[in-house]
Amino acid sequence: MLKEDEAEPLVRARNEFRQDLVKFPLIIDGDPRLWWDKTAKYALELRRGLKDKPPEIRQYLENYLPTVFDLLRAEAKLGEVPEGIDLSEYNSLRTETRMLELSLLMAESFDTETETVKENIIPLEDLSRRHPGNFLLLNHRIDDIEFIDLHVRPTRKSPYSHLLIPRHYPIGHKGGGPRGVFDIDQDAPRSMIESEFPWNDIDVAGAGEEHHLRRVANVMGIDPEGLEVFPGDKVDFSDFCLGRDTNQNQLFLDADGLHYSDEALKVAKTGHLKIVGGYKPNKAIYGKDLFTIDGITIAKPRGLMRLVKPLAEGKALGYDYLPVNSAMDFGVFYLFLGRKWKEKEKFGLYMQRMFYIGKQMSQVRRGEKNIMQVFERVHTQYPFYDMDKKIDNLRELVRYMSGKLIKQIDREFAWTFNVPSGLNIIRTPGDDLPRKINLVGFKASERMTEQINEWWPSFLLKCRQRTDDFNQIPQDPLFKYFIKNDIQDAEIEDVDE
Repeated sequence: MLKEDEAEPLVRARNEFRQDLVKFPLIIDGDPRLWWDKTAKYALELRRGLKDKPPEIRQYLENYLPTVFDLLRAEAKLGEVPEGIDLSEYNSLRTETRMLELSLLMAESFDTETETVKENIIPLEDLSRRHPGNFLLLNHRIDDIEFIDLHVRPTRKSPYSHLLIPRHYPIGHKGGGPRGVFDIDQDAPRSMIESEFPWNDIDVAGAGEEHHLRRVANVMGIDPEGLEVFPGDKVDFSDFCLGRDTNQNQLFLDADGLHYSDEALKVAKTGHLKIVGGYKPNKAIYGKDLFTIDGITIAKPRGLMRLVKPLAEGKALGYDYLPVNSAMDFGVFYLFLGRKWKEKEKFGLYMQRMFYIGKQMSQVRRGEKNIMQVFERVHTQYPFYDMDKKIDNLRELVRYMSGKLIKQIDREFAWTFNVPSGLNIIRTPGDDLPRKINLVGFKASERMTEQINEWWPSFLLKCRQRTDDFNQIPQDPLFKYFIKNDIQDAEIEDVDE
């Protein structure tokens, strides 16, 4: 909750609005078979109560409630669930589709990006022609869907990884697959190329009706959260790029070829990262990684994670960092990355690198001598962070996104009425002069790797106990969906692996 100030009726209005908003994810936490009925009743309740609301809430809801009712009516017109289909799974798919629709519509007025990104394309045939030892193009057919099967390997002695690319559907790959392909083609630093392989998660983006895209994505073996949906009949490359987290991910690989921006080319040549994401409608539900205060643009903790992760993994060589950004506590994102890396062969190495990076960013406390001490401090501070949580089905994804949707509504409500954020940062001379963050001078310790690997299982046990103890205490929904959500800003998050 924002601290209420008698002089700030806008803050009070926002807090009251949050009380209404949290009722939606509480519905989605329940039985999926009842989601639509309860959501309709919830929307009717909001409309009936408008006359008693502050003018800002009334004006905001009067703008969007008609859209909500249109979506509910459109869903009702679909009629009964097709025979043989599980109602809970059907409702999960339909609810996700409608939530994203609403998110897109709400965010459109905040899409102020006038920049366009130049699109460069390398045809797939050129890849195999220029690098016959690294790329191989084959044809594949699964469930009547035709694919180009792109085989990729970083060296002639490496085993092939492969990417299935639909020939006749507007779906393409994003994240690690295109990065690996591009780094090979552009002769990126060898350490960056080697760090991209083998691929762990395959993520895609597509345009059009989500249920059609999900069918193709399922055939491709894509996890539920691995599909990003764009409006229209084709992924617009400029919009795609403006919605990426970093310039390194302004890459898209589909049947037409490998699409890349000039910024992505710079990263492949230099290894230098920067955050680029704007507020694009199809990504608005995930929020922003950057914000401006005192005329200085700084990164939120989640934005910092998007820089720390590829550097620690060797997928990039460095980035610029403003000392003023140390006011943003990296906090649970240490835990987030540790959780992502825990099964990786280089877990101990990545953890040591992250500690080295954190020290350069003044994100390590005085007296902390290794990454283990950092992790112990952070989870003690944030015991609600679930080190085991994984979203592995569409139902849980919808529950996660319902919390994100009300955060979007709250954020855009604050922007609409210029609600004060209450955030104050203490400035010091020179804190806006960038530092170079890199791994120059880093030395890995095999002994430290052994210690980290030995410590991790006992650390997880302590985390589980702390989290269990925390969950025994009844949680205020406002804490769960706003304060906790602000701190724990990534569970599945749209991290382009």
